[in-house]
Amino acid sequence: MNNYEDVMERKREEIRVLSDYLQIYFEKKTLNSITDVVTVKRKLRTKLRHSVCDNTDLTNFQENAMNISGIEYEYSYQRYDGCLKVDFDTVVIPKIFSKKIIQRTLWTTSGMGAISSLLLAIYILNEYNCRYDDDIYFETYKLMHFLKLKGNKTNKGIIYIDSIQPQFFRTVRDLQVESEIIAIIVDTTCLDYQQSYKIISTFCKKNISCIVVRSHTKLDMLGTEYSKLGSVTYYIPFRIEHEKKIMVKNILKRNMDMLGMFGIWASPKDIPPFWNMSALNTLCSQRISALVKSNKYAYIKLKEALLKKIILPDHSLFILIPMKQLDTNILRKKLKIFVEMERQRDIPIAFATGFGFDIVVIDLYYDVISSSNFIRLAWADILLSDTETLIQDFARCYYEL
Repeated sequence: MNNYEDVMERKREEIRVLSDYLQIYFEKKTLNSITDVVTVKRKLRTKLRHSVCDNTDLTNFQENAMNISGIEYEYSYQRYDGCLKVDFDTVVIPKIFSKKIIQRTLWTTSGMGAISSLLLAIYILNEYNCRYDDDIYFETYKLMHFLKLKGNKTNKGIIYIDSIQPQFFRTVRDLQVESEIIAIIVDTTCLDYQQSYKIISTFCKKNISCIVVRSHTKLDMLGTEYSKLGSVTYYIPFRIEHEKKIMVKNILKRNMDMLGMFGIWASPKDIPPFWNMSALNTLCSQRISALVKSNKYAYIKLKEALLKKIILPDHSLFILIPMKQLDTNILRKKLKIFVEMERQRDIPIAFATGFGFDIVVIDLYYDVISSSNFIRLAWADILLSDTETLIQDFARCYYEL
């Protein structure tokens, strides 16, 4: 598992695709470590952003609206209605190729921008009762709790499920969708294309409207963190009841209003230009598969080393470890010291929030259900030797906390 040649070949292929888009010659010999990979990707990201910004005139003059290969950008007032249409044949947004489905994507400046605008739209309409579990993404939970979207006295329901939930697939399997449910909202940020497609198409086949929110930074950008891009995609079956169809379309319209009022529509500069590369589908799939395998392996080894009940969520993109009863600030400082010591040994790790990186990242993760913090370790596609070293060192550090 994860010998040097296998790991580096995957990374070289990702960088080759990014370089090809920029028409830059890529010398494979320049990549000898994961640190080299991160450094080169940062440089390529800068060049990619410049290449787009140099060709994108962002202005409120409507006659300068864009229509370039794969992207349409038309508006009357850019901040309020600068709606993008992106038509790349890639893994980013599942396309349900059916004449029986209405599909519409709203591109936003972040994943939370997508979620917040949608939830605010539902709140303002004040017609729906949202059903959700407490183990959804904590910021989403806080917003829904603040807006009091659960418990609204109405028989019109909306279900919210989130791929970050530890037992997400069981949640989907056991989902009870009553006749009064208007739509199901799914946060697919932690899913790959095939998983997303299967869930969306299953709901649509049952004539249930599906509203999909996603942050594209984590799994859709080959580890470049090109932009903080998000999206809301509406899948509305033609055969649903007319009243329900009108309700979902009303949410869509209000969602667009919210994006305009807060000025969080994405613009062409937010769309990774390499998304139109034919190799992207395969690379994203390989990348996610490698991340999942690495986290599963690390989970087994950490469980043996720590002799603790640790959690590997269904998505297998990070591991949750119970936190010792320490002050959060003290623990954060100790973990940062640990990270710095590992970095001095050339272990590819950072103290950072998120997952899907080219290096291992560690941070603190708040669990709403238990009202406690966990240490979150998001493993990466790194060398097996580095994984073994990191597991041993982390176990030693954990017992010393």
